[in-house]
Amino acid sequence: MYATPKEETNENNSQNSVHSTDCPIFSMGEIAMESALKGESSQDWLKALASEVKSILKHDTFDLVKRTENMDLIGSRFILRNKCGSDGKIKLKKARLIAQGFGQIPEVNYSQNQTFSPGARLSSIRMLASLAGKFKAKIYQFDITTAYLNGILEDEVYMNIPKYFDLPLETLIESENDADLCKRAKQILVNIKKNNMVCKLKKISL
Repeated sequence: MYATPKEETNENNSQNSVHSTDCPIFSMGEIAMESALKGESSQDWLKALASEVKSILKHDTFDLVKRTENMDLIGSRFILRNKCGSDGKIKLKKARLIAQGFGQIPEVNYSQNQTFSPGARLSSIRMLASLAGKFKAKIYQFDITTAYLNGILEDEVYMNIPKYFDLPLETLIESENDADLCKRAKQILVNIKKNNMVCKLKKISL
């Protein structure tokens, strides 16, 4: 579960969402959820959504709780993107559930001195590439799945249940062999249909 800047999380922003789910030209842009679910690759997108939800459930990232009047809620939504290989062709479809942390207020919801985002500086990457070229070494690239779901969230953060959350849950229930995971998915599916339920986050990168 991730957080993104405000300008990248507006569902109505046509500049960040594209309506072609298979054209390589648009593969780097965000895919509109409605277009993905209605297109020829709808089943692939549902599998990608189910894979993301499966990781979230396995890492125990949230609990469903009843909404109260004094809760300070943040929004959430799914981000869909195509992943391309070195040849420029689409290799897989990826879904991410993001928490809209831009709604939080500095020094009210969090301390600015305690926020950070782990990542490599571009200058460091250039240096490693230069050294690899000099010593004729190979550079390997790999993707760590759900790397940001391992940090424990110490503060209380409540998030609205994302739109379309029932679809990947239903797909997961139909395809998953893990009985315990299916049981939890079924419980969540029942609970999200009730009113006044929100997610209490336990692990997140804001």
